[in-house]
Amino acid sequence: MTENDVQERRGIRRLQNVLVVAVFLLLSAVAVRMLLIDEPQHWRETEKDVALSTFSEAVSLVRAEWLRQGKPGVVALFGRADSPAGFIKVNEKGWPSASNDCLALWSKLGGEIPASALSARQDENRCYFAINEKPWFWFDADQGRIQREKRR
Repeated sequence: MTENDVQERRGIRRLQNVLVVAVFLLLSAVAVRMLLIDEPQHWRETEKDVALSTFSEAVSLVRAEWLRQGKPGVVALFGRADSPAGFIKVNEKGWPSASNDCLALWSKLGGEIPASALSARQDENRCYFAINEKPWFWFDADQGRIQREKRR
């Protein structure tokens, strides 16, 4: 083997080592981004989905309780009738009334999203909810309908 062959092989090995290190660093950067940046966002979305599901189930339970109790104007909630928070106003169709104040409605029926991060506005018989000023879902008290805002 000549001196040129040896130098050429060393150069190729160095190039291979540099490429291996570059690929390793690139894969490491992608993994760190996935674990530290993207993953918490997925958990937040899941947490919002669970809270919305809890709210939806509670709305349905209020209506079922309204029917069971003979269609009263106020329904006692979930064994908490001894406290004022245990009652909720319902409309003539048996759905939780938007006149309850939208944030109060959420605090009685909603999930684990804190009211400090949540904002709500009322437009006639609808409550529009937002998390950190980003639209989340609306609740139509006339039909008991819950519609998630489209993700952007």
